[in-house]
Amino acid sequence: PTNTLLFCGIWTALGVLVVVTGLEWGKRSAVLDAVLAVVTLVVVGLLGASVHGSQRAGVRIGARGVRLVGDLYGRRTTPWVALDIAGARVVDLNAEPALRPFLRVGGTGFPGYGSGWFTLQGGGRALCLVTVPSRVV
Repeated sequence: PTNTLLFCGIWTALGVLVVVTGLEWGKRSAVLDAVLAVVTLVVVGLLGASVHGSQRAGVRIGARGVRLVGDLYGRRTTPWVALDIAGARVVDLNAEPALRPFLRVGGTGFPGYGSGWFTLQGGGRALCLVTVPSRVV
């Protein structure tokens, strides 16, 4: 159901973008039309990268450390020495609202997926990759 809702929303957004772009196509200068075409391609490309990343999102644990895999906000491997392993725990964001991502400063959000930099409800900032809010590390 989440994937269906996600793809319906994406196709709706793309359809609106194409219609709005097409309504004024050719009524402006050729330079403005070219800029609008490039912007449209960039938006569609970023949206496609985000959707693709959301489908393969997760955490990869290796010998050198932990790597967040997702869309544009995935990160390279963070070394084990830079992590607080003793303080790590699995939390339910519904049960611990202070840790819940509250305001997205920069990132991507779809139903059932959120990634990027967030201000937490209890204060502070965090790089988040959330696919299941009831099981977050």
